[in-house]
Amino acid sequence: MATKEQVLASFQQNFSTQPNIYFSPGRINLIGEHIDYNDGFVMPAAIDKGIWFAIAANGTNNINLVSADLNESYTTTTSTIEKNESWKNYLLGVLHILQTENIPLQGFDCAFGGNLPVGAGLSSSAAVEGGLLYALNDIFSYNLNRVQMAQLAQKAEHSYAGVKCGIMDMFASLNGKKSHVILLDCNTLNYNYFPINNDEYDIVLINSKVHHSLASGEYNVRRKQCEEGL
Repeated sequence: MATKEQVLASFQQNFSTQPNIYFSPGRINLIGEHIDYNDGFVMPAAIDKGIWFAIAANGTNNINLVSADLNESYTTTTSTIEKNESWKNYLLGVLHILQTENIPLQGFDCAFGGNLPVGAGLSSSAAVEGGLLYALNDIFSYNLNRVQMAQLAQKAEHSYAGVKCGIMDMFASLNGKKSHVILLDCNTLNYNYFPINNDEYDIVLINSKVHHSLASGEYNVRRKQCEEGL
């Protein structure tokens, strides 16, 4: 798993542009598992593990992506965005949604990586999607707010990754606040912050080492069953 320094080094090895650096956190959830896509209340929090991005506009129509964790790269153009495989779809899905929403897409160079275990339930996919959206919003001045970016990230995961997820993961990553949890109404997207006293309590993350893939597992089946039940 890559550090901030390793992501920056990967960028410098592959590109000559000067990047901005961004951090996109993973999340835990205290209340409301499988409730977000049923329009209920959840209480997530962003954590100190996540994904680093080094991104720079390159003044062309080329989009160059490098996964520092996997030492893999992929290049496409603004006019040839299409579904691919594995990690690429989480980034390409974001670009596809931007184009669907008629938000102008320009060429950029990007290296990313981090310390979120993939498939461990800490929302690594949401951190990738939300982090890329936040970076592009900053670099290209899209003027999107964090709630809008969370909604776009959710659409991105629905489209190319194929996971019919709720809004919680992206929302928590993009709207997390230090030493606070978020009480989020997934129907209205109204939310409030509540402090967590870290002097008295620790929230402990335990990695069971059981890997799961939402796109190929039972997640979409459960969502469909819940929709039928509601």
